[in-house]
Amino acid sequence: MFCLALLSSANEAGYDVAILGDDSPEQVVARLKRATQAGKFDGVVLGHPRINDPLIDVLRMAYVPFVLAGSHPDRSLCQVRRDDAGVAAGIAERLLARGHRRIGYAGRGANAQVYQYARMRHATLRREAEAAGGVLVELPENGPAAVEMATSQGITAVVAEDDGIAAGILAAAAGVAVPDSLAVASLYGVRSPLPTVPSLASVCADPSDAGREAVRLLAALIDGEPPAEREIVLRSWYVPGGSIGDDTSARSPSTGPVDIPSRRRRTLPTATAR
Repeated sequence: MFCLALLSSANEAGYDVAILGDDSPEQVVARLKRATQAGKFDGVVLGHPRINDPLIDVLRMAYVPFVLAGSHPDRSLCQVRRDDAGVAAGIAERLLARGHRRIGYAGRGANAQVYQYARMRHATLRREAEAAGGVLVELPENGPAAVEMATSQGITAVVAEDDGIAAGILAAAAGVAVPDSLAVASLYGVRSPLPTVPSLASVCADPSDAGREAVRLLAALIDGEPPAEREIVLRSWYVPGGSIGDDTSARSPSTGPVDIPSRRRRTLPTATAR
């Protein structure tokens, strides 16, 4: 969805798009370095940037306009992102209001060390839990292992980094009373939560808006226009779910989601090594 929206928006603005990717980050760095040195690109959209991303260094040294499609701690860089702290704080508030104080977190691999969005969401969950006198416990992303650890350690709620992990946990919790004994929520779903039993409580987003906004911002940079804002915070919304005990009787695309407020022919590549 992100790439399709980026392609469509770029073509409408009069740009061609080159997708730059490879099997390893090192190969992408080498290819981007050669391309920028040859002057092949007017600008670059860098998708899913890492906290320590060598691609950013290449683009800075080449003086090529670029926009990050994803969160990065360097706020001097132009970027389009979600309100990562707000997403996590909203889920924490709902779980804490239901009395949960031992909360598990199931992240995907080392994402919280590699990507700013995952780091911010994880750190916010921990801060909110501890501020309420609770604790955040690290869980494996594997569903059965996460459920086993949660039940053995008295964890009453689990927050998953994304719907895929959350769905695996719910499937593994078939013999556990959800949400009475174990509540499950997700920090990221694509447009709507994955179908689960019970229905999954999730914060959802539309990846296509990142593609559109990144192109809009980058086109201004290429044309030499100083951006009115270097950071665009994109919309996310909460979809209630039975997995944490929400009333889902009126759940529908129009009534279910609750907004999480935030705050010429040339070539335009999108570079990613993920």
